[in-house]
Amino acid sequence: MKLSVIIPTKDRLAVFNSTIVKVVEALQEIDAEVIVVNDSKTSDVFIPESSADIQIHNNPKSGVASARNFGASFSSGDILLFLDDDILINRSAVEGIFLLHKRYPDAAIT
Repeated sequence: MKLSVIIPTKDRLAVFNSTIVKVVEALQEIDAEVIVVNDSKTSDVFIPESSADIQIHNNPKSGVASARNFGASFSSGDILLFLDDDILINRSAVEGIFLLHKRYPDAAIT
């Protein structure tokens, strides 16, 4: 199963940088992609150098719900994980998500 991690962000570069570093660490050796949706019209998002599959898309609309939906439109994963730009996720959380989806394949976990 492939995991798509979708992270909307807006004008919070310092917080976002901590989040993206933790996400990349948590996803090492996992079939996953990271989709960052920049919801800002005035600033860019910069991604630290990594071997992870990271995409950046600028949201043509505005708002976190729109950004999540916009990010989902680019996903190719079997599981979509939506994170806010201030969430510090770890490997055990990612493994738990896979276990829950394996046990309850038709469930939406929020």
